[in-house]
Amino acid sequence: MTEAELNEVRELKKEIQAAERQLRILKTAAENLVPVLDGLPHAQNPKSRVASIATLIIDAERALTTLKEKLDSTGAKLIARIRREPLTTREQEILILRYVACMNFRDIEFKLHLSDASVFFHHRNALRKLQ
Repeated sequence: MTEAELNEVRELKKEIQAAERQLRILKTAAENLVPVLDGLPHAQNPKSRVASIATLIIDAERALTTLKEKLDSTGAKLIARIRREPLTTREQEILILRYVACMNFRDIEFKLHLSDASVFFHHRNALRKLQ
């Protein structure tokens, strides 16, 4: 198992966070859209700004849903692959917390009640076994 395969879930989570930020920006832009009313008649615009932003919001929500579904399936596949590898239970647990739950090493230490040296030791051994 390569490092890119291990980090696939982490990369998807980063993409989801970026898509969520983009969606928040679009929704904020839609809330702040105020038509200019100066009392003069205007020609009808065939495509209004509101419709454009609404379309962008819908597309962004669809993309976000697709990314979340891909994240779920990729995470499940990665867990299955880690479980099939000849690793100790502790090594599997650390890899799953690191690469599927996307936890940093400090959080893993607290969750498993281990020292930082032992978490790094198990992680390093697991990566060696995978390669």
